[in-house]
Amino acid sequence: MDQNIEDENLMERYLLGVSSTEEASRLEERSLADYDFFERILVVENRLIDDYLTGQLAPPQRAQFEQSFLSSPKRRERVEFARTFLGLMAQKPASAVAPVLDPAASPTRGLTAEKSLWRDRWQTFFGFNNWGFGLAAAAALLLLGLAGWSFLETRRVREELAQLNRERAAAERREQELQARLSSQQGQTEELRQELERSRIELERLRAKEAKLRQTQAQSSLTAVASITLMPPRLRGGSPDRVPSLIINPNTDSARLTLVVDKELIAALLASYPRVRAELSGGGKIQPDLKPRRVNAGRAFVVTLPAANLSEGGYQIRLVGSGAAGETVIADYSFKVEKK
Repeated sequence: MDQNIEDENLMERYLLGVSSTEEASRLEERSLADYDFFERILVVENRLIDDYLTGQLAPPQRAQFEQSFLSSPKRRERVEFARTFLGLMAQKPASAVAPVLDPAASPTRGLTAEKSLWRDRWQTFFGFNNWGFGLAAAAALLLLGLAGWSFLETRRVREELAQLNRERAAAERREQELQARLSSQQGQTEELRQELERSRIELERLRAKEAKLRQTQAQSSLTAVASITLMPPRLRGGSPDRVPSLIINPNTDSARLTLVVDKELIAALLASYPRVRAELSGGGKIQPDLKPRRVNAGRAFVVTLPAANLSEGGYQIRLVGSGAAGETVIADYSFKVEKK
């Protein structure tokens, strides 16, 4: 399969909410690193909106679009604007209707009448007296201006971040060279020590600026994901009573919970209870058929939930295994949601 077609199929599955967790993570990481890839996602998104509004989506895709894509208020606004704009474009003003001439009787006259009819429709639809279209055009220009500003801001952040990466790499090499010079000399001179200190200060400044830019980049990305890693008390360390927090901001679309399990027990448990599901308190949300993934601490199950389904407060999420022997609770985790 052509790579571009494969990429577009992955983008479409992602936007319809049917891609796997691994596919979604890979697409989000690539969209942050590759601006051209990010723009291709927007093209696929616009095509899905057009196909939805013109009835060209197959019934399964239409159901997925309404369930996943339209769950975001911002995306619903874009769909409603496109619906209004297409409705205006489909209108045919009554003043533009002209009597039909007989082209066979007078070909030249028929051609002239057809051109005049099209010119009249064009002028009527785009004329200044069409106040409804004027309002729609003003709204379109405003939205296009905001979208253009967002794209330019994203490109500016990416380019500045790339420049910072180059400056940081140069500063790190300089520090290594100075350290090597100091190590090769019997007595460390004051001049070299001062130069090394200045190099370290500049490196810290670049790292702080890079961290701030990465935060800005995350807030302006296509899909904002709030993530949290939850561990059993035996593996967590620190205060056993401390409940980790999941921070959700206005740009957050989904929440990703990585549930780490004891690697010494999970192999035996999965042998008897191979099917694992997650149950969330305070709403009865269930995510079935979870598959374990390898992480630094051992094995983990990843659960993704719509951010809109989570309100502020405490939650408990439970991993339950089932098999021929029945069901068993694998692990319980507590966390709290904070909205900022």
